[in-house]
Amino acid sequence: MSCTEIAEEPISAEVNSPLMPTWTRGRVEDFFSGRPMPDHRRSIVLINTFRLKAEDPAKLIALLTKVTEESVGMAPGFRGATLHLSLDGERVVMYAHWQSLAQYEAMRAGSGSTSAIQEIMEIAIFEPGMFEVVCEFQPPDM
Repeated sequence: MSCTEIAEEPISAEVNSPLMPTWTRGRVEDFFSGRPMPDHRRSIVLINTFRLKAEDPAKLIALLTKVTEESVGMAPGFRGATLHLSLDGERVVMYAHWQSLAQYEAMRAGSGSTSAIQEIMEIAIFEPGMFEVVCEFQPPDM
């Protein structure tokens, strides 16, 4: 197995997602310790953690599923997502893969899921994470 590197140089970008806390909106490189944001042409992954305040995780999973199936998952550039429940039942993690940062931003700008997002924020503490894909591993051919 070997790494397939993504060789393009990243450039800075603006991100203003309603899911990002207000203190992180704008020049996101400040939020991510000075590292430039990915090029708009590169694939990105969001790994977002939701820490439950006191609710049953089933409610949060249902809300995230609804938003993904009815809105996010229909957007151009959406490659897929998975939901993960921690073994202690206190956190839900969503891994979402996008063709590019530009397509993710376009989805966020036109999102009709504001009420669901507000409901999610009432029951969970959101800890965002956005990453550029720099290396992909594939199993060896069999």
